[in-house]
Amino acid sequence: MFKRDNTWWACFRIDGKKIRRSLGTSKKKLAEAIEAKIKVEIIEGKHFKKPKGTNLTVSSLIKKYLNQHSKPNKAFQTYKDDIYFSKRILEFFGKRRLLAVTPKHISAYVGKRRGDRVGDTTINHELRLLRHAYNLAIKE
Repeated sequence: MFKRDNTWWACFRIDGKKIRRSLGTSKKKLAEAIEAKIKVEIIEGKHFKKPKGTNLTVSSLIKKYLNQHSKPNKAFQTYKDDIYFSKRILEFFGKRRLLAVTPKHISAYVGKRRGDRVGDTTINHELRLLRHAYNLAIKE
């Protein structure tokens, strides 16, 4: 907790992200009480609104991408290629939540695929499919 100008502020870490919020008071005792209440609400999962899709998995994203984008908008052979490339993505990422996938996971995926002696072009096709599915999900 810190004071800026004449107002007390609180600083919280949630899922590794730093969040600062004004406590809206100049009185320290009241600010401490408000901060304690916010901490309890954070622990209970009530204070900050969770973004849409926090429980979506990579598997559900890829299936939705294939059915709602790839199949109706692409040539049949391209759709079949997308199915082929998506199988490798699903094997690696499986039931992982969308928000849990980090650059570290992507690097691990590339390393695994190179270990399988797969060419860079194939890896790029797989990553492009994953990136396109993510971008479409963000737009929705």
